[in-house]
Amino acid sequence: MSQVADQPPPFTGATAIHAPAKVNLFLAVTGVRPDGFHNLVSLVAPLGFGDTLWIALADADQFSCNHPALDTGPSNLVSKALRLYRDRSGHRQCLRIHLDKRIPMGSGFGGGSSDAAAMLKAVNKLNPHPLDANTLSEIAAETGSDCPLFLQSGPVWMEGRGERILEVRESLRTSISGQPVLIFHPGFEVSTVWAYQMLRASAPGSYSNPEQATQCKSSIESTPSLWRKSVTNDLYQPVARKFLAIPALLQALQNSHGLTGFMSGSGSGCFALPDSTHDTDAIRQTVLDAWGPGAFFASTIFL
Repeated sequence: MSQVADQPPPFTGATAIHAPAKVNLFLAVTGVRPDGFHNLVSLVAPLGFGDTLWIALADADQFSCNHPALDTGPSNLVSKALRLYRDRSGHRQCLRIHLDKRIPMGSGFGGGSSDAAAMLKAVNKLNPHPLDANTLSEIAAETGSDCPLFLQSGPVWMEGRGERILEVRESLRTSISGQPVLIFHPGFEVSTVWAYQMLRASAPGSYSNPEQATQCKSSIESTPSLWRKSVTNDLYQPVARKFLAIPALLQALQNSHGLTGFMSGSGSGCFALPDSTHDTDAIRQTVLDAWGPGAFFASTIFL
């Protein structure tokens, strides 16, 4: 359910790469690493909804975006990914790049990381001597913790600080892929760094037990239907304590629609798993009533 196909190219010769949003269906943070990052165990699923990266060979580098607030300079993860790719591969042909941005920024839906991974996939296709998958994953991990997961095509497990990507069993992938999901965002950002700092401030009780997290992973793998009942996020509590609009909406969804909502990653984006009895339009209205007409809402599926 990629939204690339219906969009006209922004310039001649452009090739489109889908940069999917993601949600964390399971996120257990198990402690601080010696390098200052956190260890985690997370089941992450990409979505049909996402951004689109357009790319073509050009006489000079150009990087544009439809979102005026997005910095397309050297600090952008797309720019960083391209820079690291060129350093590793030596492939330095100039590129014209346009990013059609739809994933809300600072939402926990992985937009920046997904855009960077799309850049790596796109430039690797243009390279007459493409890098192998392992090298591409190394560059993605250097670009950002979440980037490697977007080199995959479906649900994955993330471990370590997020750089270790493990395939899910085919039965679990089948159970998740194609299922409907609603995503929504209040219009304000939550800093990932801040969220992890707040989690650390309440340590050790705020961290998941590593053995229990591993056991939960094993249970979900062995009984795929458990993934719906196992949705959890260790970052929710510290975020919800400060950003009261998030728990207020999730409670409203439960009260009005019998629908359980969850936060993705470090927030502020949230998601819910509807079934055939739920009225998507009514749920959208509840979100807009709670968070205002500027709130983001989309209905999509898991890839």
